[in-house]
Amino acid sequence: MLIEVLKVGVNFLIEFFSGYLPFLYYIWFVVLFLIYFSLGLIINCFSTLKYKGWELIAGFSIGIVVYISLAKFLSIIVEDAIRKPSAVSYYFLGLIMLTGSVIVETLYRWVRVKSKRSLVSFWILPSFIILLSIFYFSMKDISAIATASTSFIVTLSIVTTVLMMGLIILLEKEEVA
Repeated sequence: MLIEVLKVGVNFLIEFFSGYLPFLYYIWFVVLFLIYFSLGLIINCFSTLKYKGWELIAGFSIGIVVYISLAKFLSIIVEDAIRKPSAVSYYFLGLIMLTGSVIVETLYRWVRVKSKRSLVSFWILPSFIILLSIFYFSMKDISAIATASTSFIVTLSIVTTVLMMGLIILLEKEEVA
């Protein structure tokens, strides 16, 4: 399993830096990273739970590889998951799951901030509007969701929700420690 995750990570990096992905993926990935990193640093100023910059970068990088791997793994389990599977469709599904994870983690950390909530909200709301705009415009251009079966989308949604709940539990335990 670890070897497959490493393969996915290496293939994603190769395709990402080679320029073969649709242009919208690059915009989405960079904007998502900038939002995640900048909101993480802003929330760090007011939170008791502090993350270093390299921890934010590592978490984001590991997250995209894990979510792409998860999409590939679930497509093996669910029968007729994607009609025409390609790496690009898995990257799209991984970006969707990573976007959800970024939103959930940021909202969780925002709720945990005791002071200066309005100042942090000033940065969070426009960031989420940008993410949702990118998601909306990408749906018109990319057919990864259209080729995925309903059972696959439901399975992916359930597993992603469970992973996000696990993320919140881990954040709770980390904050207590």
